[in-house]
Amino acid sequence: MDSQYQIVFDDEQYQAVARIVTGHVLISMVKSLRKLGVVSSPPAPSTKVEEDLLFELAFFTLANFESYEPILLGGRKWLPLVLFQPVDETTPPMLLKGQRTALHGNVDDELLREALIVKCP
Repeated sequence: MDSQYQIVFDDEQYQAVARIVTGHVLISMVKSLRKLGVVSSPPAPSTKVEEDLLFELAFFTLANFESYEPILLGGRKWLPLVLFQPVDETTPPMLLKGQRTALHGNVDDELLREALIVKCP
């Protein structure tokens, strides 16, 4: 990483971005599960089993990514770290950091329902 970047801890902004990312992950999972015929497509309502399956897949995938379990490589320990970078020209080079559990912590009923009603091609 270029040393010109400042890491900024702003949990409120981080949570807002993380919620959108979590929603995108859920929608991607729904698209894949629909291609496999595992999750129904609108206008058919989703079932409790489908909702539970999506929750389990998303929650534990994102929790694993945000894990405190170190990855051993080359004699060093590494931890996954999710940072967001603004891409507008008015913001100085920075990386946004927030609570480590923001991605999997956002997997909730509201985002699950939103992902399951998205019409996919």
